[in-house]
Amino acid sequence: MNEHDPAVSGLAGDIWRLMSQVSFDLMRERLACSATELKLSVPQAQLLLAVEPDRPLAQHKLAARLHCDPSNVTGLVSRLEAQGLVARCPPARDRRVRQVSLTPRGEMVRRSLLERLECAPEEIAALPLDDQRRWLDLLLQAFGEQEEGSCLGE
Repeated sequence: MNEHDPAVSGLAGDIWRLMSQVSFDLMRERLACSATELKLSVPQAQLLLAVEPDRPLAQHKLAARLHCDPSNVTGLVSRLEAQGLVARCPPARDRRVRQVSLTPRGEMVRRSLLERLECAPEEIAALPLDDQRRWLDLLLQAFGEQEEGSCLGE
């Protein structure tokens, strides 16, 4: 066994648990506040974030991405459509399927959500720059550069 073995030192586990808990708590709170400010429910905000601009997504794929039943997506899409944020359209090759795409207004709201979610928390921004650089260096050393949309460890 060596010093990096989690069985020897629970420090790595402690770090991971703290990072996970703080990240999830801050993101959940930030998503809820941002959604409320934009007059959306959290599931509506999650749906807007799941659909990329200029990349319509079939409703059943959207349900899988949101980890929910397709019937829930139908209701969410209907409410967002009524607000002018998304549109439903059948793809040319299979008219039985309904795809969801962002409207120009939906793209603006999605961008606003992303800006709010990606802004560094005050607790990090308040750290001295040397500490921020050291933290970033440690994260890059541990995880390397991550491609957008990739899962850590894959």
